[in-house]
Amino acid sequence: DAQNVRVKVDTIGVGRGAYDLLVRWGKEGKHQADIVSVNFSELPIDKGQFLNRRIEAWWALREEVRQLGVRLDVDEAVIKQLNGPIWFNNAAGKKQLEKKKDVSARIGGSPDRADALVLGIYEPKIVVKTQTFAKPTTTRRSISRMPASRH
Repeated sequence: DAQNVRVKVDTIGVGRGAYDLLVRWGKEGKHQADIVSVNFSELPIDKGQFLNRRIEAWWALREEVRQLGVRLDVDEAVIKQLNGPIWFNNAAGKKQLEKKKDVSARIGGSPDRADALVLGIYEPKIVVKTQTFAKPTTTRRSISRMPASRH
């Protein structure tokens, strides 16, 4: 059903143009999908636990896998990318992922496919038909080996 389609777009960089085009096409009646902007550098919905939307979204995937038993049917390249980012609690006690450029250097390429999977799972809270408004020393661990949340 075309009315239930949600398309999430990473609107940092080149994704912004795709987002703007999809929103325009929706307003012109060329599709009925909900177009959702996700900007990983923005403030998280849970400001007490996460530094930004990026770690919040990756953590959401982690929760889906661990708590709900979701099984990911992905290839080895995506598994490598999912295991790439290292998270830590920053000085303010908030969960943070290492920078994407550091992950890319360490794993030998950008974790773009893993980011796409994260976008597929993550559900921002503020969504409007055809447009979304985005305002809403530590132990390092692989994102796939995160302990269960305690909240």
